[in-house]
Amino acid sequence: MTQQRESISRIASAALSRRSLLRGTAAVGLSGAAAAVLAACSNDNNPLGDAETVEATWSLWGDTALLKRHEEFNDKLNADQKAVRARFIGLPTDGYAKKITAEITAGNAPDVFLAGDTLLGQLVASKQLAELGPLLDGPLSKSKTDAFNRSLFAPGTDAEGKIFGVPAACNPMLMWFNQGVLESVGVTESPADRYAAGTWSLEYFQTLVDKVHAGKKRAFVFSNWNGELYPWITAAGGKIFDGGRFVAHEDQKTVGAIKWLRDQLAAEKAWYASALPQGQGADAMFAGDQLAFTVTGRWVVPVYRQAKTLKTDVVGLPSADGKPAPTIVLASWMVVNKSAKNVEAAFRILTEYVSREGQEFILQGEGGAAIPSINGADQAVLGANYPAHAQTFIDLRDIGYTSTTEEARVPGLSSLIFKPLDKYFTEGGDLPGIMAEMGQKVNDAVKRGSV
Repeated sequence: MTQQRESISRIASAALSRRSLLRGTAAVGLSGAAAAVLAACSNDNNPLGDAETVEATWSLWGDTALLKRHEEFNDKLNADQKAVRARFIGLPTDGYAKKITAEITAGNAPDVFLAGDTLLGQLVASKQLAELGPLLDGPLSKSKTDAFNRSLFAPGTDAEGKIFGVPAACNPMLMWFNQGVLESVGVTESPADRYAAGTWSLEYFQTLVDKVHAGKKRAFVFSNWNGELYPWITAAGGKIFDGGRFVAHEDQKTVGAIKWLRDQLAAEKAWYASALPQGQGADAMFAGDQLAFTVTGRWVVPVYRQAKTLKTDVVGLPSADGKPAPTIVLASWMVVNKSAKNVEAAFRILTEYVSREGQEFILQGEGGAAIPSINGADQAVLGANYPAHAQTFIDLRDIGYTSTTEEARVPGLSSLIFKPLDKYFTEGGDLPGIMAEMGQKVNDAVKRGSV
């Protein structure tokens, strides 16, 4: 687990090994049910009104298995409709954003492609993408805007609220708990029951942390990037950005949440991920009953299911008042190149891909990795029957937020936040002073539009 992530784009790119939003889906062969799913989402009519089939290209990153799954999606799409001849161009994870940017500059980028938040923010700012709002709510669409949590569009919208990117399969960050570790220290009540009752509070969570510590184990682990740090902040009622400004240094709930995390490290009640013993990862320690809690996404399902003795389930993070609190939702976005020869043809590929049927097809049978970004495809998550409270993923997606617009638009902005915090988490120090300096630098960079 790396020490920081500057963007969800880098998370998804570097992360096909662990944090890919769709990791491993291609390894599952196409079933008759899967074929029927995609067939149902298409028809032989030509909604573009063209006399001849129009070709459009689309692209995303991935490993061999993931790209194979998307080639199968492309073949099925072409078999089930005549309006657009889709041509899929799979690209390696490494260097994906750089390659797409170069192709846009050269005028030969794909008509449709997947973008992480930083690439998305840059392309929105430079007006390189087609506006999607009218198309999403038009007659060609199978992915209306009201079928998504509108907050997930944030990095792909401009100052006027126009939409340029549509969230694909995503990952709400939530808390996994190890019931076996909790029972070993005398805790028999499931955190999931507390969460359902609205009494899963930070105050109560501290009592569990203390009991696990008394039992000679670490209670939880966290890492210093937006996917793992921001959920702790917003669960405590804090803010990072507000109204286009970085406000974390002024928000006492945010400062308090960061200080609380450092206090748990200092008391040896928690692990800081970058300081884990050599050769030990957080997932392995959790699955091996060495940790009671960990904050992560759904991509760990295959790993945790293989741990035969692991008794685990999920909850949202403990909040100030015990009620469910918003968490960050990791995502990437499908976009349409403004220079596409036929924007409507390109949109047809996009809307098929992010539709309920399209996302079910991509995710079906794999039992982990990600959840659909669109409403109505819940079975792709719940059908695996793991973990028991998998509905929590859906619930948190619907109340969650995604990468901040400011961090998406200003490359490297996240480093101004996470670099000083890394030093604080490892060495301690004057947190108000660290935060004040951070706030000044971050807001200056936002105003300039560069770090």
